[in-house]
Amino acid sequence: MGEGGLLPHGDVLFIQPYNEEDTLWLLGYLNSNPFREYYLSRGPRRGGRLAFTQKILESCEIPLLPETIKTQISEIVKEILSSSKKNSDIKALEKELDRFMIYL
Repeated sequence: MGEGGLLPHGDVLFIQPYNEEDTLWLLGYLNSNPFREYYLSRGPRRGGRLAFTQKILESCEIPLLPETIKTQISEIVKEILSSSKKNSDIKALEKELDRFMIYL
């Protein structure tokens, strides 16, 4: 069950990181515009909508990064999550994350 008692509609797909500390940087990567563009070039479409399928997600390339880079991405993600809970504007943080991801 999600926050606020919300339940997902349909299937739920997730990637289980090997290490718990990889959760935040992986969240940042998977929600970045560079990953979206990567997925758009490979992902199936249904009726004009992008479909997230287990088969496509299983074949996605997840970059191997040094711990220092993962830590920096994780810090940006923490700020985004904190700002989102306060209903603050996160556009600048998202741009910072995307600028960081462009080098992957």
